[in-house]
Amino acid sequence: SKCNAKAMSSANPKVHESLETYFQGAVTLEVLMNSIKNLLERASVDLNHTLFGISSCVDEINRDLEHACPEFGRPFNLGGLAGIPFVGTAGYSAFEHHVPDEGTILIVFSSHVGISPKGKVGYVKRHGMCKEGTACGAAIGGLQAAWKECPSAPAAERNGQFVEIFNHLRSHIGDFDETDRVVDASDPTKFEITNAGHVKLAKLMSKKIEDDLLAIIGTAESATPKKTIIVGGIQINLEPVEEEGAVPHKHWKKKSKENNEQDYFLVTHVSVKNVDGASPLAGLSLESLKLGKKDKKDKKDKKDKKKKNEEE
Repeated sequence: SKCNAKAMSSANPKVHESLETYFQGAVTLEVLMNSIKNLLERASVDLNHTLFGISSCVDEINRDLEHACPEFGRPFNLGGLAGIPFVGTAGYSAFEHHVPDEGTILIVFSSHVGISPKGKVGYVKRHGMCKEGTACGAAIGGLQAAWKECPSAPAAERNGQFVEIFNHLRSHIGDFDETDRVVDASDPTKFEITNAGHVKLAKLMSKKIEDDLLAIIGTAESATPKKTIIVGGIQINLEPVEEEGAVPHKHWKKKSKENNEQDYFLVTHVSVKNVDGASPLAGLSLESLKLGKKDKKDKKDKKDKKKKNEEE
């Protein structure tokens, strides 16, 4: 039988409830990137001389971030499976050498997690598929293997990224408890991760990405470090709106702003490096990012400018 390709959006009460319950404060990718853009403009950062880097999972459902703010241009991809910056110090050095003269680095990193139309965390319905799939599949697979108390990591040959995920989650298996999974009464080896478990996993992986990224930056920076803005958190994948006859690899561009059928982003980390103390960026924080808020100072400046022009 044919499955219904019509997607549901965050206007769906169940999805909205999960967003509010588990990811309070999350905003759409459009709001996130516009807030970052506005902040950089307030700090007189030239967007044309800013190199954009992303450390997020290679999963195709995460590509929305690349399109959320065209002003930043084409991004340099730092992340691999689960969003971990597997490019390492060599890859970051290459990235840094691509920065325009007197330019700035902007990095957005994230783990990711899906929310199904039924509000189930950790699942998302992908393009052209009748059944929901897991997101982030690599992180979930690593946690499941760690929970099953595998005696050793999976074979590393041609599988190094998953081995890294597995080893990290096995070392943090104590962070999870009985509220994070439901064990099958008839078969103790089978279990399902709960909503709370998926949220905890997404947060744990986001912290892993943050720690690895900051360590890499500290090791790989050149003799002339660049101004660097780092924003990170969790990307929340919602089912995309698909129109009849939509081209698969372009389906994310069909998302409707009016109905909020965009992915969301929960910001958990904001920092800067190599910024002069007198710079407006020096005090950058989550609050100063003004996510979804109108900047009263900008409004006042525009009003004053308009009044001045009228007087002249």
